[in-house]
Amino acid sequence: LTSHMILFLLDNVTLSAIPDEAIWPVIPPLPSYGRGRVRPGPRYTSLLHGLGLTNVTIQGKSALTSVIDGKGHYWWKQRREGRDKFTPGHLVEFMSSQDIRMYNLRLVNSPFWTNHFF
Repeated sequence: LTSHMILFLLDNVTLSAIPDEAIWPVIPPLPSYGRGRVRPGPRYTSLLHGLGLTNVTIQGKSALTSVIDGKGHYWWKQRREGRDKFTPGHLVEFMSSQDIRMYNLRLVNSPFWTNHFF
């Protein structure tokens, strides 16, 4: 994501995460914790992630059919089987950002916290 943008999901559109940890960037832990919440050290980035952004809107046409799907089942299975290497990312996360808006969306299957605004 970038500043001064609108991400708009039409009716019957699902933005889906790819359930493959090999393609997910690893980022430093949250400053407030100093470590990952599930595993020590870094964590995977969120599906929709912003740092130091301004004026961002994520909007759907319908809260029933405009969906952001984090494919959390993949991450939770990794955790149950003890195969997780880092703390999973949130579904949506904005850090040190302002004027962030989210409307008319259905957020499902988060790998960790559904949304995190820090």
